[in-house]
Amino acid sequence: MLKLHKNERLLNEVCEFGKLENFREILKFYLKEIFKNNFTISCKYNDDQSSIDWTKKHIWVSLKKAPLKIIWDILHEYGHLLSEEKKDNIIDINRELKAWLNAEVELKKHSKLILHINEFNDYRNECLKTYQS
Repeated sequence: MLKLHKNERLLNEVCEFGKLENFREILKFYLKEIFKNNFTISCKYNDDQSSIDWTKKHIWVSLKKAPLKIIWDILHEYGHLLSEEKKDNIIDINRELKAWLNAEVELKKHSKLILHINEFNDYRNECLKTYQS
C-alpha cells in the first residue's frame, strides 16, 4: 500500500470534499507555499469561516462553502502570509484589505481563476462587509 505524504492527503481532502479536482495543480502550488512559510493548514467542516492563527502558525480552511469560495479563502489566507507578519489574532481592516489585494494578484497569475474574477470580487466584497461593524 502506498503511503501518502501529509501534504498530498490534504490536497486530496480539499479536492475531494471541496469538489475542486479541476483546480488541483493551483491548490497544490498554494498549499506548498503555505508550508514553505512554516505554517500548517487544516480543513474544517463545522462552520464556514476560514481563518489564520498567527500564534500557532496555522490556517483553517472551511470546506463548508461553494468550491470557488474555498479557493478564494485559501488565496486570502495566503495573502496574509505575503503581508507583514501579524503579532496577534485581532482583525484589522487594513490587514484584511492588503490580504485581499494580495489574493487578487495571485488569482491573476492563473488563467483558470481569471475566468472567475467577478465571483472573486463579489466574495471579497461580501467578506469585507463582515469586518466592518
